[in-house]
Amino acid sequence: MKLSDHFTLEELTRSATASANKIANNPSQAEKDWLQYLCVNVLEPLRQHMKRPIRISSGYRCPKLNTLVGGVAKSQHQYGQAADIRILNKEDGDKIFAYLKSNKFVSKALYERSKSTGARWIHVAVAPVPVRYFNADYPAK
Repeated sequence: MKLSDHFTLEELTRSATASANKIANNPSQAEKDWLQYLCVNVLEPLRQHMKRPIRISSGYRCPKLNTLVGGVAKSQHQYGQAADIRILNKEDGDKIFAYLKSNKFVSKALYERSKSTGARWIHVAVAPVPVRYFNADYPAK
């Protein structure tokens, strides 16, 4: 199912952890609607701005999967309101983060880094009432 011109439901629900643990990571219709909102208003415009594909490392997570991967209890991933974007390098990440700060539909953007591996990604979220919170150096769990 296409959520926007360049993003699919399969892409936003894919999880190696869910597959390995035989977890059905299937969003409800309300969660699909939020995923579509995220894709149409944030991810698709970001792709157009960057002029290249945007890779999602984590989108929707059912509660069981969210717990298994160590997500926070009220993670917006569980509601279809968040995605983690892979970044190619610091320059690419800085461009993506700056664009997300300018997008009025973005509620939250966290430029995250893993304490253990140093890996970096950008968590982006939408919400019924955007809080407009941005952190360019967020330490992930």
